[in-house]
Amino acid sequence: MTLHPLKGRRRNLGILLLSFWLFSLPAPASHGPEGGARGMTIHPFDPNIIYSGSTNGVHQSTDGGETWQRLSEPINFTVSQVFISPINPSVMFAHAGIYPSGPPTEAGVFRSTDGGKQWSLIFLSDDVKAMDPSRPNILYAMRSARREGVFKTTDGGDTWTPIGLEGLIIGSLALHPIQTDTLYVGGRGLRKSTDGGQTWELRGSAEASA
Repeated sequence: MTLHPLKGRRRNLGILLLSFWLFSLPAPASHGPEGGARGMTIHPFDPNIIYSGSTNGVHQSTDGGETWQRLSEPINFTVSQVFISPINPSVMFAHAGIYPSGPPTEAGVFRSTDGGKQWSLIFLSDDVKAMDPSRPNILYAMRSARREGVFKTTDGGDTWTPIGLEGLIIGSLALHPIQTDTLYVGGRGLRKSTDGGQTWELRGSAEASA
């Protein structure tokens, strides 16, 4: 079937007008940080301020999550966890994979002392798992992939000390919210420390060997 030339022009004009109308519609509202939200934390003094990791650095919302903006220039890592000091909110920590080129070859803890504008790598680790809410200079990280156990900093990330569990497969670490020297570490067994990681006792099944 062949369209009449006039009908064809009208049809094309209709398609063109429809296209202009569609492009003029407002963009849908963002429902979270670019690349998805992960490892979220809330500002200690303003609950409308939220921080989140994503596949494109650290993002911040100042209106309770309605809109988001990236805190820093594009960073070549994917952020899985964000911590903010409950005493000094300008001090933040993020855990991220490091991408020199291609897939990540390492992961580590990054620190910002200016509210997320600039970040620096302070420790190579699989994950940063906990911040002591009463003593925010104390954080715990782990190197499970290397079987190097759990590490602790007491000076806000300047130095890190191994506190045991070398050779084990570690999947998670939890810090007691009040008795903050009490830690639980899980993998293929559960271990507990009541002295900030100086000593550990097995509370579940034994860790499987490599």
